[in-house]
This record gives sequence, C-alpha cells and structure tokens, in this order.
Amino acid sequence: MKTYTCYYLDSIMNSTINPVLRQIIDAAMSLYAMQSVNWVKAKCPYQTGGTECGYYVLKFMKEVVEEGIEILANDNVGEGKVVYTDEDIDGIREGCSSYGATFVFK
Repeated sequence: MKTYTCYYLDSIMNSTINPVLRQIIDAAMSLYAMQSVNWVKAKCPYQTGGTECGYYVLKFMKEVVEEGIEILANDNVGEGKVVYTDEDIDGIREGCSSYGATFVFK
C-alpha cells in the first residue's frame, strides 16, 4: 500500500489536526484509493486576530501554487515569517482585487 502525505496548514495554531477533517480525508483515501495517509502539520505563519483567516488561506494557496509542494516539505510557507504584517495582508487584498477586476472590466 502506497502512502501519501497530507500537509495541514493551521494559522490559528491548534495543537492537533482537526479530528473530523482527518477522519474524512482518511476515509476517502481508504475507500477510493486504498492508500494510507501520512499527516504532516506544516510550519506556517499564524494569525494574531480572529478575522484574518481568509487572507492567510489565500496567501498559503498562492505560495503553494507559485513555489510548488516543496514549500510545504521545507517548512517555508510565509518565507519563514511568524505572522503576516499589515502590509502583507494589504498586499493580499490588492492582489485579489486586481485579479477580480480583470474579470469585471473585460
């Protein structure tokens, strides 16, 4: 049986992987692919408030797409930052706005 790695990014710094999420992923892999899953909690910046999670998810997704899966294995999500600054969050907002505007103003 082949083992796949599932990287888990958690910007609110929970100490454990969400058991419901883990159960769903494990069941799907077992049922459809007959594979086992190696869970790895990837090191990533954490949010200091309770409202930035969407920006963190967008930033994480962008980095993984641009840099590849190696960014997770090398614990380099967020370029080693502990938290994203207000300037980082503003950059995410601007990037999303610019991207969305390309579809609105065609």
